[in-house]
Amino acid sequence: MNSPMDRYIAQSLKPWESRTWSGARLEEKFLAPDNETILKLTFENGRVALQTGRTSQPGRAAPIHKYLSEVAGRFPELQLVIYLCTADHPELLLADDAPFFTFAKTLDSRFIVMPDQFFTNNFSRYHRSAAQGSLDADVDNASLKYPWSTKIDRAVFRSKDFKYADLCMAGLKWPKLVDAKIASQPEKCVQELQQLQFEELAENYPAELLCGPRLDIAGQVQYKYLLNTPACWDSTYWKLRSNSLLFSLTKIHDRSKDNDHLSTHQWYSYFMEPFRHYIPCTLDDLAEKISWAQAHDAEARQIAEDGSRLAKEELTYEKSQLYVGALLRQFAALNRDS
Repeated sequence: MNSPMDRYIAQSLKPWESRTWSGARLEEKFLAPDNETILKLTFENGRVALQTGRTSQPGRAAPIHKYLSEVAGRFPELQLVIYLCTADHPELLLADDAPFFTFAKTLDSRFIVMPDQFFTNNFSRYHRSAAQGSLDADVDNASLKYPWSTKIDRAVFRSKDFKYADLCMAGLKWPKLVDAKIASQPEKCVQELQQLQFEELAENYPAELLCGPRLDIAGQVQYKYLLNTPACWDSTYWKLRSNSLLFSLTKIHDRSKDNDHLSTHQWYSYFMEPFRHYIPCTLDDLAEKISWAQAHDAEARQIAEDGSRLAKEELTYEKSQLYVGALLRQFAALNRDS
């Protein structure tokens, strides 16, 4: 139990070492009338049986089932319930008498994390968009096309989601440091901002400054610094893999819901070390940290290279299977009534 992976798994399971739960409680949550986002998987005799209830997200369920079926023979008999969204659902958080697996969780959550449906598709073969081939190949080709010395010396962010309007404001405030825009046509941008009651943005800033063209992976990798928001799981992976430096926001305000998105942990978080593989930041210190990177080019480049090496050597499909195997073996060893 000395490896970083084992220590992280032990930390994830620690809240359940002193708790008991029942299979009946898991079944109760799974059969709840409002259940649209929970899967139940039963491991038995080297096979995995999947029950999806009324889930409205079959695209998420199928890759998880396939992934676990490939390694089912390694696992003991057990039952687990997977919540398909982020681990902040208030009703589920109240159900702390039963362990739920999920894809991303906040640090104080008792959820247990496992690889999400994008990662279980195996990025060495597949892309988030099936028509684009391998995500790994896409990122690596872009990295070769734009070596560090040729990159634009600014941070970039693109999203079609208007809830990240505050990040676009940072781009307007520090244009020499940040290129952050909503990937949308100006006309649609104004309509969306008004619909979400962001009148002050729509009235005080020209839509052309808040919105910009969509940038594909190569279009973003041509920048030295890549911004990432707390809820972006697979983009964390490819931005880390690229030869650009990942700036990961630990908190950002969601204007559409008037709440904060906090930093989340995924299965690979135990590998990533801040200031060694990436730079953690908030909107309050973003300008200061990008300025530091611009003034310390060699150090910034080393962090980017170490992050890329980590993604290529450790965040692999095979390593994810090792993680899941160790996680489920230790989960089963808790010897509860499942």
